[in-house]
Amino acid sequence: FIYMADCLGPPPPKTLAYIQDEQETDTKDFSILQKLKEEGYQQAGLLNKTGVVLLHPQTGQVVATLPSPCFIPKQKETQDGRKDLVTGENGLFECYGEQKVCMIEYSQMREFGWEEAQKFAAQVLEHLREKGLESAARDLGFLTTGIEIEGLKYNLQGQPEVFPFEEQIELVNNMMEVPLDVMLTPKEQALAVANCVIDICRKNPGSILTRCSFGILSTPMEHSMNTGISERYALLLNQKLNKDRISSTDPLVHQFWDHLSQKFGYADHDHLKDSLGDVRYMTMVAGHCSLGIAHRQTEIGITGCLEHAISVADLANSDFGSLVEWLTYSTPILYSTREGVVFPGEDSRRYPKDVRAIARRLFTTSASSDFIGDAKNLSKRIRDGIVEGHGDRMDRLAYVMEITLPDGKIIKRSVDHGRIRLRQSGGPLREGHSIKFGRIEYTGGSSTPDPIALAARNAFLQLLGIAAYEALSAGHTPMDHFGGLIPFAKTCHNHDRLMFVYNFYGASHKMSAELLQQGKTFIAHMRNQYKGWSDVEYLIDLGEIGLSKLSHPTFAHNLEEYVDDPRGNISDVITKMFDSDAGLSESERSLKIGKAIHDYELRVAHDVVDWDGDIVKYYQ
Repeated sequence: FIYMADCLGPPPPKTLAYIQDEQETDTKDFSILQKLKEEGYQQAGLLNKTGVVLLHPQTGQVVATLPSPCFIPKQKETQDGRKDLVTGENGLFECYGEQKVCMIEYSQMREFGWEEAQKFAAQVLEHLREKGLESAARDLGFLTTGIEIEGLKYNLQGQPEVFPFEEQIELVNNMMEVPLDVMLTPKEQALAVANCVIDICRKNPGSILTRCSFGILSTPMEHSMNTGISERYALLLNQKLNKDRISSTDPLVHQFWDHLSQKFGYADHDHLKDSLGDVRYMTMVAGHCSLGIAHRQTEIGITGCLEHAISVADLANSDFGSLVEWLTYSTPILYSTREGVVFPGEDSRRYPKDVRAIARRLFTTSASSDFIGDAKNLSKRIRDGIVEGHGDRMDRLAYVMEITLPDGKIIKRSVDHGRIRLRQSGGPLREGHSIKFGRIEYTGGSSTPDPIALAARNAFLQLLGIAAYEALSAGHTPMDHFGGLIPFAKTCHNHDRLMFVYNFYGASHKMSAELLQQGKTFIAHMRNQYKGWSDVEYLIDLGEIGLSKLSHPTFAHNLEEYVDDPRGNISDVITKMFDSDAGLSESERSLKIGKAIHDYELRVAHDVVDWDGDIVKYYQ
């Protein structure tokens, strides 16, 4: 936040020191806001009544945000001096708590202006061409990647196994999340993931660990909410989800959840949710990946370019970006069973390649949103969202959706669980490998145990980043620059439709085939445009492998065969394994598959290490 205060003022040194001191305390003394207003910053919103936003006096860019009291839980002091959440008669945590200085978020990016953003984009690509990907990532922060390893832990009988207190940072207590250090190259990515898998397995002997996109073992009732270091986070998130985030209007999504709930003795999903009293059944394992935006030293400090971040985010948020999501479809089983839906006009049930892809659509906040477009619109979304209470964090308000309630009222919500987050208030992850000054986070994809699919997903996302900079350097938005060549890059409201067609019909569906063909057109364009750029050509090779896996039939019948012939989707292999053991119960089949996935992950992790992280050669 100090860098951003420098470039948007700058306030005098005393004010900077005051911000830093007050940020580290639990104070409610907001004289800092008055100081900044005296220096020309504009304030939107009223303290202790609404969210508050500070705006740059010339550009109108959001500099800092303070969440609305409606998002802040009330606290009380216990007899032993601790602070606890206040619970009302209805059992819910009471909100409209006190705003504090430590809750202020400071943007770490700035508007460069369109002409300067265009010029800087061309300079970044020239650096990439001359010095390669590692230098561009290290020196500019461009295309650095940050990956989270998420998975679930079970004992050898298939029951959830709780992680230690300090390792519980997710919704349920048998889910892990390991954020890896920021990485500069695809080979470094692959090695880091492989070594992380090996290390986790070594530390948890006698357990089944899977990076599947949903809990494939046990039942919804056997899982428990987080009781560890992040218990308060889990409890608050549970209330937030139950209150107004789990209410999708899509009939196929409700059909999916109602049928699943009925298998476990509940009348429908509402009955399941109300009976359990929490969302412990949401054992969704995501495959998040962050992508660094270039930053540089300027006359007002080091900063990332907001126009760049918007262009990369919008291209990834386009319908064309659905290819990135498809690449990590991995898990056809949830809770030791398979569940599907009957589409309108059809008689038989269809089953998904990836259960998380449809299950997460239960969140209203997973829907698609209009493109950001430009920095002015981004600032308006954040300002309105914070002040009016559509969301509580600037990183979540880059994309906003409208929901029509049963009474016809239209409300807005931040797209918390959608495809993209524009991160402008993050911090450094590792000295020398910093993406402090801006990144986008791809949150739409599932976790996958397949290292080839994961590497291809990351590479495709990086290629979209390069393409966005290509468009910027030509003075275009990515939608205008690529819209003629790739029609799906011009639109952004077919996310759900594209999920359904590939997830349930595969590559043979007309719409799936159209998107895959546009993916091949994109790869051909990149090969021609970046011929001789060896690092980019390696990313293109990985992207091409990913497209091949999406469209190629799967010949392997089990995961041992899949190690030797990794063509096609790992989900298809798991489906074959589930269907081939019809003599066993569903729970017995799922336990057998869970153990096989654990063994597969560990084996291929060692293979990737042996190949020094070179996924292209490993695949070939």
